Amino acid sequence: MTVALDFKVDDQALEAWKRKRPFAERGVYLYLYSFEAPVKLLVDGVDLAGQWDLPLLSMGPLGLGALLRLREAESSAILLSGGDIRFERKGRYVEISSGRTDAVARAEYDELLSAWREFAERIRLLLREAFPESQEHPDWGPWVRDGQLPSYA
Repeated sequence: MTVALDFKVDDQALEAWKRKRPFAERGVYLYLYSFEAPVKLLVDGVDLAGQWDLPLLSMGPLGLGALLRLREAESSAILLSGGDIRFERKGRYVEISSGRTDAVARAEYDELLSAWREFAERIRLLLREAFPESQEHPDWGPWVRDGQLPSYA
């Protein structure tokens, strides 16, 4: 099985994000509507992200949190406007379904978790470098600074 997770952010997108001063926000706005970028989520060749820009805070750290919850729960999800991404644990596998594309794929839990950790880490490093003030944000600062997921992740 193959899991590919990636995002693309160019200088123009970074500048547009900076003009919005996103880390002045708190709550749902920040992780649902800020830092939208093209995201690739392919599992065994199945495209689960579609052609939409997705919010990186939802996809990265909140997605990682959703996968970590599968250690104790049978299912979890990344809540996204326009269609959630749902995870259902089936033994050592995870079934992933996309409300955006109606696609369904299956991956080994450990492979999916490893790929998501790397994906979330790349997002964290990008935000830490591009938005130094993010390290002081009351909700996201611990994650941007040290990789500590928010309690609601």
